[in-house]
Amino acid sequence: MLPLLFAAIAAALLAASIYWMWRSARSLLTMDGDAAALASANAERDALLEEKTALLRALRDLQMDRDAGKLADRDFARLDKRLRERTRKVLRALDAEIAPYRERARAMLEASAASAPAPDAKPTEQAAQAVPEATAHACGAVNDPDAVFCKRCGERLREDAQEQAP
Repeated sequence: MLPLLFAAIAAALLAASIYWMWRSARSLLTMDGDAAALASANAERDALLEEKTALLRALRDLQMDRDAGKLADRDFARLDKRLRERTRKVLRALDAEIAPYRERARAMLEASAASAPAPDAKPTEQAAQAVPEATAHACGAVNDPDAVFCKRCGERLREDAQEQAP
C-alpha cells in the first residue's frame, strides 16, 4: 500500500513538471511579434558589441605584434587598415541603433533646462564666503588652505592637529 502511494505521488510530480516544462517551451517557441522583434534586435546588438570587442582586441594585438617585431610594417599597415574600416562600420551601426534614443534624451534635457530657474549672474555673499582662500608659500607656490605640505617644494606648511596631540 505504501509503495503504491509513493508511486502515485511520483507520477503526479512527474506530470506537473512535464506540464510546466511544456508551458515554458511553448511560450519560448510561440513569441508574439513584439517579443520576437525585441529578441532579434537584442541579438543583433549583442552580436555587434561582441564584434566590436573582438575588433578592438585584434587591433591591440596587431600593434603588439608589430612592436615585438613579429610583423612587417607593410603587413601591419594593410591589416590595420582593414581592421579599422570594419571597426568603423560596426561603431556606425551601433550609433545608428541608439540615434532615436539620443534625440529623445536631447529633447528631455532641453525641456528640463527650459523649466529650471536661471542661475544668478552674481555669486551670493554666502557662496563667496564658502570658498576658502588659498595660501601662498615662500617659494611662490599657491597652496590649498587645508594643505599640510607645499605643492612646489614639499616643505611643511603647518602642523597637523593629530601630530600635536600626545
